[in-house]
Amino acid sequence: MDEPPAPQTVEAAPVWARRHRRALRAEFAESAYAPSEMRDLVRAAARSWGLGDVGALAALLVSELVTNAVEHGGSGGVVEVEALPAGLRVRVTDHSPVRPQVQHPRADEPAGRGLSIVDQLSRRWGVEVASAEKTVWFEVDDVDLSSHG
Repeated sequence: MDEPPAPQTVEAAPVWARRHRRALRAEFAESAYAPSEMRDLVRAAARSWGLGDVGALAALLVSELVTNAVEHGGSGGVVEVEALPAGLRVRVTDHSPVRPQVQHPRADEPAGRGLSIVDQLSRRWGVEVASAEKTVWFEVDDVDLSSHG
């Protein structure tokens, strides 16, 4: 007689994700004010979620990505912020399918460092391209900056 198949193990979502999902979504316009507005939004969300100093870092990085969306993507878009167990995941979607590239500008060039900054300061990041838009995302860990120094 055949034995019944062994039960499959299914990992449940982490408890924090089911009970207290902390996330927000905000649209931004193609405007010179969009980077600072999204920077303030991310900083305030991190503070309200009790995530300490990660808000300052995430605010800097979202500002770089929103600036790129406005200047190079020629559009507004959407910022999505999600609290992780020990940090934040931020996604910036704009209406251009052009994949951004990390640039290596000379010291005397005033621009072109946005993705390089994201690359250096985030835990990890990436780009997802769809037919009419792209999403650049990053994750940062919550750290207590006052203990480093």
